[in-house]
Amino acid sequence: MQKNKSLDGFSAINKIRESKYSRWSYSDNSKNSLPDLAINRIYKNIFVPNFRPKFKFDKNVKIFTIGSCFAREIESALISLDVKVLSAIFLDRSNDIDLSEFNLKKHASELLNRYSVPSMYQEILNLLSKGNFLSDKLLYKQSEGKYIEAHYTGLMGELPYEKLYEFRCKLTNALSARLIQSDVVILTLGLNEFWVDIKSSLVLNTIPSFPFLKANANDLKVCFGKPSEINDLLAQTCLRLKEINPHIKILITVSPVPLEYSFLADDVVIENQAAKSVLYSAAIEMAFLYDFVDYFPSYECVNFSEFSVAWKSDKRHVQQEAVKSIMKLAITSYFN
Repeated sequence: MQKNKSLDGFSAINKIRESKYSRWSYSDNSKNSLPDLAINRIYKNIFVPNFRPKFKFDKNVKIFTIGSCFAREIESALISLDVKVLSAIFLDRSNDIDLSEFNLKKHASELLNRYSVPSMYQEILNLLSKGNFLSDKLLYKQSEGKYIEAHYTGLMGELPYEKLYEFRCKLTNALSARLIQSDVVILTLGLNEFWVDIKSSLVLNTIPSFPFLKANANDLKVCFGKPSEINDLLAQTCLRLKEINPHIKILITVSPVPLEYSFLADDVVIENQAAKSVLYSAAIEMAFLYDFVDYFPSYECVNFSEFSVAWKSDKRHVQQEAVKSIMKLAITSYFN
């Protein structure tokens, strides 16, 4: 996302004259049939925005994605396009993590969903320390001898401490090794309402269940990330990744998938819009600040597409074919 922070008057006038995509519409309705106007490009099939990537990748690049369910969709789409995705440890079948003894009710890849910027930053710190940052924190005792995971998703359910911690270590070690090898990291920002353990100040990735929340309510608080805090954590995330690989490139996207429910607001629609606005602003800020970070407009691709083409019947999740179309745009835009 290449933008000038400011332009002198003559340059600004020339730019708006040169760009055929710079106008939404005219006050004179007789001119509004021009095909390049925004009003004639949005809400028709999959919206394809006009943008200039900041950098290009070699076709053999290794990608690592971090984010919510939309990040998993991105992984699947990239793999189908023969792109090497190192974070997809449950899709490429090259890991040695045995899940046969666990009764998973969803696909194992959902274990890797990462929902908030604080949780993403926490995961980066943990992976770069090969698990030492968290150790066994955010494993909560439920019933006698049974614990539940709150740093990854709660997909594993209640398990004995030893088994759950052993699985966490295997997962962390596998992801850590792959993150260090990655050339490109895609951060998909999803939610901005998150729970914090008051004693440790660590962020829970998800609330495993409402019974869990009731049992631990005195030790937890729910937060809405302030813009300044989210910007700071996202900047620290980018800089940490830059430390491990000076040549790293980072793409930031904002997941269009809305908040399922809100603990903080009377209307989830208002809370979701506020959250996406904070995340969107942070993503744009990173692209302004760092030459190794770019913003990819998947959020716009989905939200300005024809509704029935973009969204599943739940009006929350994005159609797989829409994701594939968006990823094809990313491939043609960023890959040599």
